[in-house]
This record gives sequence, structure tokens and C-alpha cells, in this order.
Amino acid sequence: MALKRFILKNAAIGILSILGLAACGSTATQHEEPVVSVPQAEPIAQFVKQSGKQLTLSGQSFRFAGASNFYLHRSDNVTITSFLDDAEAMGLNSVRIFGFLDGEDYNMSLQPELGVFKKAGQKDALERIDFIVHQASLRGIRLVIVLTNNWPEYGGVPQYVKWLDLESHDEFFSSKQAKEAYKKYAAHLIGRENQYTGKRYSDDPTIMTWELINAPRTQDTSGQLLVEWADEMSRYVKSIAPQQLVALGSEGFFNRPGNTDWNYNGSEGVDWERLIRLPNIDYGTFHLYPEYWEKADAEAWGTQWIVEHAEAASLANKPFVLEEYAILANDINNRDFVYDKWHRTAYAQGASGTMVWGLNSFKDAAKKELYPDYDGYRVLADRGRTHQLLAQHSLVMRGLLPGYDARSYITTPSPLQRIDNQWLTVKANVLAASSSAKSMSVRTSVDRYELDGPDAEGYYTAYVELDPSTLGEQQISLVTKLDNGQRLSDKSSVLYNPTVVGYERTFTYDFSSGLKQGWHSDGAWQAKWNKPALTISDDLGKSMLKLNGELPGLEEWEELKIRNSRIQNLNRQDRIVFTAYIPADETGAGGVRPYAALADGWVKLGIDQYRESVSSLEKVIVDDQVYYKQLVEIELGNTAGKQPDIYICFVGEKLPLSKPVYLDDIHFEKALYK
Repeated sequence: MALKRFILKNAAIGILSILGLAACGSTATQHEEPVVSVPQAEPIAQFVKQSGKQLTLSGQSFRFAGASNFYLHRSDNVTITSFLDDAEAMGLNSVRIFGFLDGEDYNMSLQPELGVFKKAGQKDALERIDFIVHQASLRGIRLVIVLTNNWPEYGGVPQYVKWLDLESHDEFFSSKQAKEAYKKYAAHLIGRENQYTGKRYSDDPTIMTWELINAPRTQDTSGQLLVEWADEMSRYVKSIAPQQLVALGSEGFFNRPGNTDWNYNGSEGVDWERLIRLPNIDYGTFHLYPEYWEKADAEAWGTQWIVEHAEAASLANKPFVLEEYAILANDINNRDFVYDKWHRTAYAQGASGTMVWGLNSFKDAAKKELYPDYDGYRVLADRGRTHQLLAQHSLVMRGLLPGYDARSYITTPSPLQRIDNQWLTVKANVLAASSSAKSMSVRTSVDRYELDGPDAEGYYTAYVELDPSTLGEQQISLVTKLDNGQRLSDKSSVLYNPTVVGYERTFTYDFSSGLKQGWHSDGAWQAKWNKPALTISDDLGKSMLKLNGELPGLEEWEELKIRNSRIQNLNRQDRIVFTAYIPADETGAGGVRPYAALADGWVKLGIDQYRESVSSLEKVIVDDQVYYKQLVEIELGNTAGKQPDIYICFVGEKLPLSKPVYLDDIHFEKALYK
């Protein structure tokens, strides 16, 4: 629903008066907040420029808060306008969208064949981006448009590699043919005349930035390959769009030899500190997914990640933008606290912009059906606390509020976290610019507890008791008294369940009927599917799902993915189980790394749990053929959501494989509690 108001509190009287609003009382809590109107959108008439460490608009400092979106460029009018209405309702002044759709595996395509942008009889797919640009301009929302993807979603680099019959993913960045193909598409898109506005894209200030590629990575650990490609492509794009900004779209990985953290040691072929210094890169981009990147403390690690990019950007005399950041809504972290902390850090460090990952909206005119929460990161313009935080952050970034209000949070346990012991540790934190906590206390249904602290990171702690006789949801309440007399509160609920003592099988895909039962191939990374990709076979003495793919065995990550979008009651399942049979050769070389994925492949589960060398696996012999046998049991956690959609992903690590892999007894299980 397009909301025209959002919630803030404790803003300065002067700013509120400018906006025609009443001032807030100092005793308001986080659950008793007045509603504040969003300022009317300003028309877009001038281009944003880069000047040293700042972006500027009409000679003044320009900062933005926005959202990245992955589905808008292939959506209908209702979905597009609903999304942009919600972005406007949050006060967001920028949106990042994909501007590519390569190959014929889509019902619409921006490049169905290499260098072919519209086939005879095909609908003009760029009309969708025309409409987005036009509608964004009416709402004062500037756009960042990405030219291709490092990953196979919507084609991207893997599609170019396939079209040009290249040897590897990295050849996209070095091949003359690939570079020319990329430039041809960029010129086609940037030179487009919008049928709604009559302007060429390159002449429209609504398009703030052209982004070269989403999340590039290479195997060149020196970083030189990506630096050379980014230098050449940024020069080219700047030459055909001289009035607009150019950014790379990097995840922000550093190349600091000797560092043990893969985000810092150059192992992904990215050297952010060199890339941001390129003369035609106007600002540095970086992403932030600490859970997905398997970092132990999402908030602290992410906060430091922001600080280090700010320091590196300052040395390069360039602006920096946190263009994707996300925490799973139902994970172990309190998402609102983490976002609030990151917002304040980015602002204080001088970020020119931030763009949250996962703003979704309705996809029907009746506003009854939301766009699916494929990855668990979705945020909504629903007047909830996440909405409030994003809205307040936007006003602060844009200079319409002088600062952030004071808030306190229960940081541990996270909302609706499953607890198996009646005693648990509660942690809390307070974010306040000019005051500190005088006292903090929590209450459960059993008792009230004072929190000790703060520790070096600002956290307060108490050991509290839940009611052991009440299974299911129990509430924890926090009261914080600041030294300036202000009183804050927060609430959270946990799910009290005793210890898991076993699992019960709910349903099974045993393939005895000879049907694939909804399973189908869904992409390959540095590997290939043969035809047919999937079959049912009794080669190993019983019916199994046969994956007819090949792995060259040259790279550390070569992947075959299968998918099923018809899983019964997936949100009620606790784990997926299957057995893999992998054909062996005489060398015993390589390893495997099977995992599962949810939410359109973005939420990866058990990614390192079954990472093993094949030589360590059990061997079985069937008809004189040796197979490695691997039992895989992956917990689904709280991320399964409501979509009946799951992937099984088979990854080889320098594992040469020319014969099929078999999957047996794929089934789901429900946890049993004491």
C-alpha cells in the first residue's frame, strides 16, 4: 500500500516547524510515536555530480537514501508504480534497478541473442525501463541502472560466456569479443530515447548513475584483471554518458595480503582501494551481507566494514555508497537494531548514499498480493519499525532532520528466536547521540531483572528465566532510562521449545513412479548441463534422480543447481535430507560442497556443512562402477518463509566429473521436542 506518512520522534522543533509538524515529547517510547508527513518530492532538473569526497547537486552537497531492487525491470505497470509509491512514502530519493535481461529463457528479454535487442514480433522490453524512468522522475526518485550481472540471474556474465563459447567466467573480463559485446549493449541502452519523456537516457538527470556490473568477482587474486576491465569500461560509459555518474557495482572486497578474512585478502579478485581510484569511477560501492558471508557478529563486523570503506574512500578523495545491505528478518540478529546502527555509522562516516536490499511492494491493483519474499530480506512500507528507521534515515541523509532519535533495543534474543532452555541471556543496546543509559531492566513473565554493563561494544546483559510451563511464545520487555531523564522501551518475543530429540519424516521424493515430481535443472556455474538435464534412473538398483551434468574440474566452485517450486508446506519443515552418489575416478581428486538454497537461490543453507574431499567419503560399488556416497541433512531454520521453493546445489571443488550424479531419497523432516 502506498503510504504517504511515516513515523519519527524526538526531531528538532525547527525542522518539524518547517515541515508543518508538531514537536514530540521527550517521554515518548518506541511504541508511542507520532506520524510525520513526508516532504513533497522535488522535481529532477539537474544532474548529480562528483566533487572530491562528495556528490553534489547544483553546487551543494547531495546525499541519498534508497533501495536496491531486482524485479522492477520486468514488471507490469501496477507492480512498478506500487513499488515507487512505497519508496516515495518512505522518503527514499533513489532506487537501484537492473537494466539487463539476457537470453531467451525469459518471457521478455532485453537481449534475446548476442547483439540482438529485439527479435521480430517480440515486444519492446525496454519499454518497461522507459516507464520506470518516467514514473521515478514524477516522484523525485533518482535511478542507478546496472548494465550486467556477474551471476547467472537474468543472464549476465555466464550468458555472455555461453554466447561467445569462452573457456571461463574470467574471460568475459579479458576477451576482446566480450568487451565489444558489452559496449554494444551499453550503447544501445544508454542511447535509448524514452517513449514517455522524449529524452535520451543519457540526457535524463533522473538516471543518476550507470553501474558497470553487479558484484563482479574473478579468480585473479592480484585484482589486476578487474581493475583493467573497470578502467576501460568506465572510460567508455563516461564517453557516451558524460553528464551522468559511473560506478562499478563492487561488493567492496579489499586486497590486503596476509589478512585471513576472505573479504580482505584479495581471494575474490577485487581490489577496492585500486578500483575507487580509477579516474572515471565517480564513487565507490560496497555491499554488506555478514550473515551470508558467515561473519560471527553481524552488527560489529558490518559496522567496521562501513568504517574501513569510509577511510579508504577518504584516502582516494572519492565518495562512497553502501548500495546493498541486508539482515534476514527471521535470523539470530535483531534486524532493526543492526540497520539503525549501520545507518548512524554510514551517516557519521560521510557516506554519500545507502540503498537497502529488499524493499518489496504489491503486485496487484487491489493491493492484496505482495511480491514474494524470495530471500528473507524483504522490507515493506507498512508503518512498522523497519519502515520508520528507513524513513528517518532518509531525512537525516537529506538534511531534513538534524539527527537520529534515541532508541533502545533488545539485541539478543532476536524476535521469535527458538529457545530450548528456560534460562537465557538477554542483551540490550541503546543508540543515543548525546546521552547514555542510566539503567536498563527487562521483565519476563517470571521476574524483573537489572542489566549489567555496558561492555566495550555498548551491550548490557542479564541472565533471565522464562516460564517453563508455557510452551511457545513468551514476551520480554525492556525499559531504558537515559541520564537526561528520557525513558525508552522495547519488546521482543521468543519461542520456548525444549530440546530437539529427533526428527520425523513428513514426505519423500523416492521417484518410484518415474516422475521428477517438480524437480528441474536451474542453472550451472562453470559447469554445464547435458540434455536431458534430469531423468529418473534405476542405474544404481533403485529409482533415483539423475543429474546429467559435467564439471570440468578446473575451478574451486563448479555448480549444478536443481529446483522444486512445489514443496508442500515448506514453511513447516525443519530440514531437508538426501543422499548423493558421485561417480569416482582413479585419481580420487577434488572435493564436494553440496548445500541447499531458498528464496530464488539467495538464501544459502549448510554451505560449508558438507564440504569434504571425495577421498574421505564412503565408497560403494554398483555394476563395477565406484561411487562416493554422501548423506546430507540441512537445517532450514527460520528462513523457509511461505514460498514452496527450494534448491539443491551440487558444488565440485576441482572435481573432474563427466558422468552423472545421482540423488536418492530426497525428503523433508519435522523436529521432535522433549
